[in-house]
Amino acid sequence: MPLEPGKPCGSGEEDTESTSHNRQDDSETEDLRNQLRQNPEISHSENTLTSVSPNLVSVEELIEAEKGICNMALAHEIVVDESFIIKQRDLPESSFEKTLEVIMKKAFWDSLRAQLNEDPPVYDHAIKLLGEIKESLLSFLLPGHTRLRNQINEVLDLELIKQEAENGALHIPKLADFIIGMMGTLCAPIRDDDIKNIRDITDVVELFREIFAVLDLMKLDMVNFAISSIRPHLMKQSVDYERKSFQEFFDKQHVYLVLPGIPPIQLFTWSALVMNSFNLAEAMVSMSEQICVEVNNCLSQHGFSLLIPEKETVLKGQIQAISRSDNSVRKLIDVRIQTFLKMHLVSCNPKSVAVPGGLGPVRSELEEITIKFLHLVNYNKLVFSPYYDTILTKELKKNGSQLPGPSEEEQLSSR
Repeated sequence: MPLEPGKPCGSGEEDTESTSHNRQDDSETEDLRNQLRQNPEISHSENTLTSVSPNLVSVEELIEAEKGICNMALAHEIVVDESFIIKQRDLPESSFEKTLEVIMKKAFWDSLRAQLNEDPPVYDHAIKLLGEIKESLLSFLLPGHTRLRNQINEVLDLELIKQEAENGALHIPKLADFIIGMMGTLCAPIRDDDIKNIRDITDVVELFREIFAVLDLMKLDMVNFAISSIRPHLMKQSVDYERKSFQEFFDKQHVYLVLPGIPPIQLFTWSALVMNSFNLAEAMVSMSEQICVEVNNCLSQHGFSLLIPEKETVLKGQIQAISRSDNSVRKLIDVRIQTFLKMHLVSCNPKSVAVPGGLGPVRSELEEITIKFLHLVNYNKLVFSPYYDTILTKELKKNGSQLPGPSEEEQLSSR
């Protein structure tokens, strides 16, 4: 017999238990949301939105929630990391994505070359590229740049360029000279050498390729300049902004924060996921090879025998084993680093906290990480302390623990 829509498969016992858990989770979720709204620090009528049913979430709502989280995450990075900038995405050379990118770009530029080499030349592809370059140049202008805007629109008039192409009068190098000159006017000083190098290119296809490459760099420069400009304003309003954004997301998508079987106290213990192309195992292999070379060079310089193959193999194995999470040395270092960070959090005089044994060679790096960590923790407290207070209060009441409050001495002294 086919299952009725909306009914899960399984035994009656499992269904009853699951229903009971779901009701309990829904009840806890609603209680938590009510307590959060009742908290005067986070109860704002202007950002309390109508909740969405946990079972009816549209694709549009998911996209909207994702945008909100991305905006909040970006603002957070800008505020807490003074060196934050947008960088070009560098794909690993051996990755499938990099190989596909190279193949597609080659096919793209080969197509342009084939059109230009026809007799007579076909400029359809080239004119589209000129249109994209025109839009890019216009995007760099400020409202007051009327003269430059008029120059770009006049020289890169696509209708006129199409007529010249049809009549065999189109001269791309002349247009390229104007484009490069305008790029030199609009670019940051750091791009002057790139502009100078473009001027020496005579091949039209290669010229187009390099123009687009430098335009991409100029766009990054403009974005990073905008980030540095808005950072002071964000810092003034960041706490309220992030708290408000998080409340809006929580009101709309609270179903994704409350998972069956997970206590609410764990909902705000967020892990920092670092997505990059670094491979520790591969790095340790390369490092073990280099260390063995350095050791043998040192032995040779001091008149000692080189490492025998067996000892070299053992040394490499010990170094490469650090990439495993259960490695004893790695676990020891990890514990010492975490203890060092925790001591800084509770210490009244952080400068008195000594660097753990064995970490002296990376003292400066460790201190730099510690400063950023403390900054992040303190900022997190400012933004989310009302939520933490509400959740901790609920958990302590549930477990029958006594809520922290003023001592008898403090009460007496206050009378």
